[in-house]
Amino acid sequence: MSERKGKLSTIKIKIITFLCVGEASFKEIKDNVNLSTDSLKFHLADLQADGIVEITKKRYHLTKEGLLLCNEYSRTNVR
Repeated sequence: MSERKGKLSTIKIKIITFLCVGEASFKEIKDNVNLSTDSLKFHLADLQADGIVEITKKRYHLTKEGLLLCNEYSRTNVR
């Protein structure tokens, strides 16, 4: 069920733009994006499967591909 650039949901774009400023914990993302725990788990797993987000020591961060998307979406002022 992976989504590609240009087909990302608004929620995934919000997660990406939030992570543009740096890594964050699950709770920090959840509080900022205002999603249920299950919904956020689903979207983060999808972003990880797409190679956009990685997790290290319980902190989520963007991959190189994620940073490219960040630059693209930050120009559109989604946040």
